[in-house]
Amino acid sequence: MPHRDTALSGQLQPGRYDFMRCIGLSYVHGQIICRTISVSGHLCDDPLEPCRLRCRNLYADGEYRVSESVANRAHFYSNSTFKGILYVVGKFTASENFTGSGMIGAGIMRLTGPCRFRGTTRGNRLIAKGRLQLDDVQNQFVDITFSDDSHCRKITATTVTIRRLRRRFIRKMILAPYLDDHGFFSVEDSISADYVDLEYVTANRVSGNDVNIGPGCVINEVFYRDHIYIDETAWVGKYQPL
Repeated sequence: MPHRDTALSGQLQPGRYDFMRCIGLSYVHGQIICRTISVSGHLCDDPLEPCRLRCRNLYADGEYRVSESVANRAHFYSNSTFKGILYVVGKFTASENFTGSGMIGAGIMRLTGPCRFRGTTRGNRLIAKGRLQLDDVQNQFVDITFSDDSHCRKITATTVTIRRLRRRFIRKMILAPYLDDHGFFSVEDSISADYVDLEYVTANRVSGNDVNIGPGCVINEVFYRDHIYIDETAWVGKYQPL
């Protein structure tokens, strides 16, 4: 297996590698298999031949645009961007100001806002915190703690928990009212799961077996099968059993 422990740029040839460190503008094509790839700059598909990349560890600090990638684990640093299809067997993490589009599937997906992703997220668990702009969430377990106004188009899961971030008591006492909790998590379409627990969420439709509509929620329609709770400060247009 060729070993690459120096910076690479330009056209990267298909093949098997041990370690690839890409700096500047790099183009990939064909099939590349490597143990670890580190991107600092821009790594993009060759316009004439899309790439299929397989690796154990993927680290991206810049722009990553590869048609199809498979990794055991992946981390995108602050201010990095992604476009394409990425399957992560283990854990995917993204730091502040991550933006992306396409599809990401991961065993565990952890996002730290501000974060913006247009496309589909899939996998076992999504843990997201901060100011979030998401699209189609299809993870089995979804745990969101949002700050400020955040948005998602649709959530389909087994368990969904959405909470508004609470400021630390001391900081609130010193800097209030500038750090007062505020903002809503708006869902454009619907939330569907077996268990749903929400607060400060606005949505057109919520459905599930066990549904808790917590404080500050504004929901047009709620459909439940086993149990429903509606907080006195929430507003629900109508609710009915499935």
